[in-house]
Amino acid sequence: MPVEQIIFFTHNRVPTAHEQIRVFSPLKKAGMEILQGVQGDKLNLEGIQDAQLVLFQRDFSRKFAEYQSVMMRAHEVGVPVVLDLDDHLLALPTNHPDRLSKVFTGSLVALFCAIMEVDAITVTSPALKEVLEPYNPNIYVLPNYLDADIWHFRQPEPASNPDPTRILFMGTPTHRPDLEMISDALVNVAEKYNDHISFIFCGAEPPEELAGYKNTRYIPMQIQGYQAFVNEIQKIEADIAIAPLDNNLFNRCKSSLKYLEYSAMGLPGIYSKVTPYSAVIDDGKMGYLAESNDEWEEKLRLLVEDRSKRQDMVFQAQEDLRDNWMIENHAIDWNNAFDQIKSKNNFTDSGAHPYWMILNSIATQLEEDEARFQSLEDLRRIISSQGQEIDEMRKKNLVISLENQNLSTALDATRLEVVNYALSTSWRITRPLRKLGRYLRRL
Repeated sequence: MPVEQIIFFTHNRVPTAHEQIRVFSPLKKAGMEILQGVQGDKLNLEGIQDAQLVLFQRDFSRKFAEYQSVMMRAHEVGVPVVLDLDDHLLALPTNHPDRLSKVFTGSLVALFCAIMEVDAITVTSPALKEVLEPYNPNIYVLPNYLDADIWHFRQPEPASNPDPTRILFMGTPTHRPDLEMISDALVNVAEKYNDHISFIFCGAEPPEELAGYKNTRYIPMQIQGYQAFVNEIQKIEADIAIAPLDNNLFNRCKSSLKYLEYSAMGLPGIYSKVTPYSAVIDDGKMGYLAESNDEWEEKLRLLVEDRSKRQDMVFQAQEDLRDNWMIENHAIDWNNAFDQIKSKNNFTDSGAHPYWMILNSIATQLEEDEARFQSLEDLRRIISSQGQEIDEMRKKNLVISLENQNLSTALDATRLEVVNYALSTSWRITRPLRKLGRYLRRL
């Protein structure tokens, strides 16, 4: 029986880019109904028995106790559980902003437990499958594709496009190290062409060497929802796009999504000569590949000076997208993968991994520590808030005290003025007249 209903567990209220690209777009095109695994703040564990497959992505196992509840209920009612991964988070480079900020550190053990325990994993690339297979043999490669309901191809700018030539980088702030890697090439190009080129950095700030360059523009992107994001970036006017990636294991496991997005935006691109791009781009045809700073500078120069080449490159890239990279033509791959997972009907024996029980215990303790830490942080925020309120009250009391002092000083001055007036010669001379006046008023 084909899989027609899946239940998706996520704590995100608005679909993220990962969720839209990896879950909602492909499953909608595949004709599957998606049940909500989280309703409000509560797990819909009873909904698992109404589904034929459970699906979640990398962040869900962060709340390890909830993840365990889902696994237990799914296996009780005989429903396989699938983890979808699009990044090798266990291999974050030492200079990666997410590693430096420790945003994933506390959840990596839980993620590793999930990798070993789930019944199957879907990934975006063969490279990611290869590094995860020692921990779970049931891995299916389902690449990222574009959804025609979200993306509408823009035609490339005409060859007569005037100066300056606009060079765009689009990506999250985590790509700052990748930009720093090619900063020498970007600076050299800026100095060579001066006012004839400009840079647009969307999402990630420009390298320090370019920050002061007069033709550099930074556009922060804090948009919720992938559809809204696509709508905004398609408004950006540019001529050339760049996608640098440092050559490390984490990046080699990525997908070629940037190539798909840039091409749909009508932009010819220069991409790092790293697996996600070198595996799908014919160098010089659908885009340029570059490795060293010298190569980056040379490829940038070629596109800056050859407008007809830019236009031809976009035409070929968009033809490649239509033929190979639209979800409408590949949704069947999700049907086939999920049907195969369902038909196996044998759950992963996580106990077969000798260290699984220990890792499971560590993940549980880490979640408990994180909860305690969060309670302490909440307490600190309350204390800080109360401290601010006390400071405000002290300031108000100080103002009132100063006002009282001013009033007291004014009152003393008034009293002194009255005394001086009463003791004055004119006051004593006119005293009989005042008495006479009071007497006459009583008549």
